Amino acid sequence: MYSRIIEGEEFSFGVSGKLIRNVMVMYDRQTGTLWSQLLGEAVQGELQGTKLEFLPSLQTTWADWKTQNPNTLALRKGYSGAYDPYDSYYFSRQTGVIGETTFDDRLYVKEFVVGVERNGDPVSLPL
Repeated sequence: MYSRIIEGEEFSFGVSGKLIRNVMVMYDRQTGTLWSQLLGEAVQGELQGTKLEFLPSLQTTWADWKTQNPNTLALRKGYSGAYDPYDSYYFSRQTGVIGETTFDDRLYVKEFVVGVERNGDPVSLPL
């Protein structure tokens, strides 16, 4: 998770629909700059090279979150039952990318991982 504050100004972000190394690319609504979710850095546009401030986050269940934060509101999805529009995407070996691709056989190309920092270095661990 990253702070939306860049050089003292609060930015608003959206999802560009693009991927770099199979990871979401955001854009900011102020300048249209593209931002890598993986790197937390602007990769194309006016703010290219600018880094976002990393914020610690917690992965939890909805039940635990709601217990700790009872006033939280969430959007209703508008239909009943489970649905994931990305099911076929997860099981495809194809990836959408901007720029270079990296091939690494240690994990499945779309393995779910959690990113952590250990001794100042980024580490990804399979879920």
